[in-house]
Amino acid sequence: MPANPQAIRQGAACLWYWRAPSPPLVGQTPAVAFVAPGGGTLLSGSLSPMWSPLLGTISALAADRQTLTLTSILPALSTSAAGAWGDVWVAGEDGYVPAKAVRIDRGQASTTVLLAEPLPRDVDVSAATLLPAWYSRQLLAADVAATTQRGVTWRVSWAPYGAGPDAAAVQSLQDVGVLDVVRTPFATGLTTEDLVSLMDPGGSRVPARAQGYEAAIGASLDELVAYLRGDSPAGLDEHDLNGPELRPVHRHLACAYLARSPDESVRYRALAFALWDRIRLRCWRDANRDGLATDSERAHPLTWVGGTFSTSTAARRSWDDVD
Repeated sequence: MPANPQAIRQGAACLWYWRAPSPPLVGQTPAVAFVAPGGGTLLSGSLSPMWSPLLGTISALAADRQTLTLTSILPALSTSAAGAWGDVWVAGEDGYVPAKAVRIDRGQASTTVLLAEPLPRDVDVSAATLLPAWYSRQLLAADVAATTQRGVTWRVSWAPYGAGPDAAAVQSLQDVGVLDVVRTPFATGLTTEDLVSLMDPGGSRVPARAQGYEAAIGASLDELVAYLRGDSPAGLDEHDLNGPELRPVHRHLACAYLARSPDESVRYRALAFALWDRIRLRCWRDANRDGLATDSERAHPLTWVGGTFSTSTAARRSWDDVD
């Protein structure tokens, strides 16, 4: 999960995703609750598995420990979701092993699943199943996203896999996080394709379990947000800024994570900071948080007077002028 709060657009329906840190008890669906910053439940209910609740019973494990055969035919959604949402558990009486499905072939009477990497150990397939790791919940515009608010808490509870009958009644594990409802969620738009074109050869640096550079992009975005919050006046956060303007900074920070040598990493990071010192002083910010780029906001992006946002021209200051 990202270090920074997740964000959704105010007034818009969306599909909220959650990756279970451990497999839930078979037959038990995790439950989620969204709580407003001032208290009060905004929405609660069960999560839906990204695939089917029980993907299928494993009938065979190939000698390479990378190819599974299932006795059932998976729904069509499972084949299309294998890559981006392919995190699964191979679970049986001897515990569970995390894995990632990269291809699913649906046959007439069975399904073949190709894993990104071989399983770390043999699995007793006499009673093994393939379980999904991703779940989702539909958030309607009138529910969690009805109004802008920072600091909505979400809590997911579930009974752990392999637990006894009492755990099914009392869901004993919890995962907690924070969700911001904003007019425009902060994003730079950086993609794997951007990094591949900048760093050659890019494809050789993508791990087998990954679909691209998502890990480096996410880690560098967390770092960029830390700089934004550390250098900006109190009360300003990343969702008040125009993210695409900071894409060059984000791109070079991500390249620093992917560099082959310490010297190369230092070079990319130095370029990122050089860009940061220039771009941040002209980056447009939504001072009144109305989601509109007004002329005054674009012309005076760094006006900060008396601890409050202002669009006047009398006292323009850079962030470095504010203690």
